[in-house]
Amino acid sequence: MFSLSNIDLENLINDRIIRRDIIDDTKGERVIEKVSLTNKKVLIKYGRDAGILNEVKVYENIICAEKDPVPKLLISKKLDNDTRLMVLEWIEGVHPDFSDSNDINLVFSSLGKWAGAWSYRIDNLQKEYEETLPNFKVLHSTLQEYEKTENNCIGKEIINLLNKCLNYSEEVLEVINKSPLTLDPGDISLHNFIIDSSEKVFFIDFESTKVKPMIMLLEHLGEDYESIPHTLTNIRLAMQTFLNDWNKAAKESIGWEEFEYCQLCARVYYKIGKYNYWIKRILQGKNVQETMGWIKNDEHQMQELLEVLDKRYLHY
Repeated sequence: MFSLSNIDLENLINDRIIRRDIIDDTKGERVIEKVSLTNKKVLIKYGRDAGILNEVKVYENIICAEKDPVPKLLISKKLDNDTRLMVLEWIEGVHPDFSDSNDINLVFSSLGKWAGAWSYRIDNLQKEYEETLPNFKVLHSTLQEYEKTENNCIGKEIINLLNKCLNYSEEVLEVINKSPLTLDPGDISLHNFIIDSSEKVFFIDFESTKVKPMIMLLEHLGEDYESIPHTLTNIRLAMQTFLNDWNKAAKESIGWEEFEYCQLCARVYYKIGKYNYWIKRILQGKNVQETMGWIKNDEHQMQELLEVLDKRYLHY
């Protein structure tokens, strides 16, 4: 990935640079920096990967700081046919601590209000931004591809488990699609929120923004990620806080039992995406032993989810 020189960047933003700090350059096609200028700090993103191109489009066509809790877009420029530069307001604050109940309340209250408010505003966005929920179709074709190989490292138990998931595909998708649509900012994790000194929550990453059923904002709650609430108490707090503020702000209110079942289905769907990724890695011969470790570590959790789904499905 190219990097912009100080002179090039100063010419683009028409200001003098005092200091530059790399925040993220791990993606080869995109760089994020904190830049100190003469009288202010800014966040700059530049590159040509799909994420930044989507974020530019979202900022230019959908969100704005006057209506939404997001940094102001100060400059957006096309550097060449494939490369974009964004200069955003720098928000002074901290990422949330999702072991802290106050931070969980702040973030998931803001997320519920966001999702609820956007349930009124997505009518003209569905055609261009709506998610098609392809994970089950991908799993079906991925398993067929795997079965054609002589590779048997995954084992019959996991293959049977995934085939059982496919048997539930119609039910899972039907439940998810009953959930009202909203704007999912993408990648709900502590790295993509900033809490300022007044405890206002800002959303700061829109590279994966899509129109989705509202429950998809919580599809990964329950995973063992430290970047999200991951204890049972904190997961429940996050879900209850989100739902309470959704019901105050949205077109359509949702009861707790329905919401809980919907989140279970969203989690199964999310897990299918992970297994698709893992099996593809094995088919490509990429770090097979490490990947099998991930699958084995997850197998019991997936089995538990399906057992709960069995019971809830019979109830419904």
